[in-house]
Amino acid sequence: MLPQWSRGLRENVLRIPSTLKACFPSIQRKVNNVDLRGAYIMYDKFTGLDRVRTAHEEVMLAEKNFIDRQLERRACQTECFRLEEARNRLNIQLDSVSRSDENFLTLVTQLHELSRQHKDAREKLSSVESAEQLAFEQFSGCLRRSQAEERVQANRMRQWSIGLSVLAGLVGFSATWVRFRNQATVHPASTVAVAAADKEVLLPVLRELQHTNEQWKETIASLSGVIESLKTDLSK
Repeated sequence: MLPQWSRGLRENVLRIPSTLKACFPSIQRKVNNVDLRGAYIMYDKFTGLDRVRTAHEEVMLAEKNFIDRQLERRACQTECFRLEEARNRLNIQLDSVSRSDENFLTLVTQLHELSRQHKDAREKLSSVESAEQLAFEQFSGCLRRSQAEERVQANRMRQWSIGLSVLAGLVGFSATWVRFRNQATVHPASTVAVAAADKEVLLPVLRELQHTNEQWKETIASLSGVIESLKTDLSK
């Protein structure tokens, strides 16, 4: 025969899953309607995600700049090759034309113009190659800073996770110790019976709480979707 307080505890504990189920839809609707932009910004600052995101944006911009410089350098190289081939063809024609020929002066003029254009193209190619090297160095620096920020943020989250896990373990141990000490002090004869009854009561409750936990996971997933959409809106 269980004590009166234990039966009352059992009834109250058994009501927890049904209470959570009843409150869950309204809580989910309220959560979906809450403006989380402020909380999202505070969470980013607290965890360091804002610095990580800023570093990622810098990496993307530096990568785009580097790719643009690469494309510009390839276009300049193509132009230089084209001018070189045209100049080589003119040199072959000049070798086969007599200096007294009427076309000789025209070919010389064309060769001079192609040589001038080739010189300008080579100078432009040199400046573009320097810009490409500078863009590559900037991209490498941004990438290293981004990786450093990611390591700092991961270490910070790991430290908070360990600290919170230790704190939760201490709180749970303290609550269990106080509970069983009170039971042993107030009802020493029924301690074993209460423990067995608690086990019988808590097993179905734990199953219900596990199901409720799955629902919370779905809510958190939906919150993640809302946060991502807010991030997209804010970036625009």
